[in-house]
Amino acid sequence: VRIHLIQEEEGYPIEYANNVGFEVIRLARGDGQHSSGYAYLPSVHVDEIGLTSDKYIPLNETVTALPLRIGFHSGMETGKDTQSQEGITPARYRLLNHLSAALESQAEMGFEQSDIDDLRRLIAETNV
Repeated sequence: VRIHLIQEEEGYPIEYANNVGFEVIRLARGDGQHSSGYAYLPSVHVDEIGLTSDKYIPLNETVTALPLRIGFHSGMETGKDTQSQEGITPARYRLLNHLSAALESQAEMGFEQSDIDDLRRLIAETNV
């Protein structure tokens, strides 16, 4: 599972702010960075698109521990090395949410899990 910070540095007119897809809050008072007095709350996206059924771990009474690997990606430079992490843009966030919803609707319509896994692999390996 990967968790991405969604970074938006674009300013929008206040009447369109809620249509962007992020929660908008009113600040106590405007500052140099937020002169309108409004700001977006930091948004994150939990990327489960690449999670196919072959990665599932069967559970029963004998399982006492499970592996856990979580990656946090912010799009910021990391410490001393100039290697940057992978944050996502709001457009990509909206696209991934749309694709996730489409996959869920395919499952509700009765598609086989193997077909949905093929779609997940296609999306995850295409670098959307």
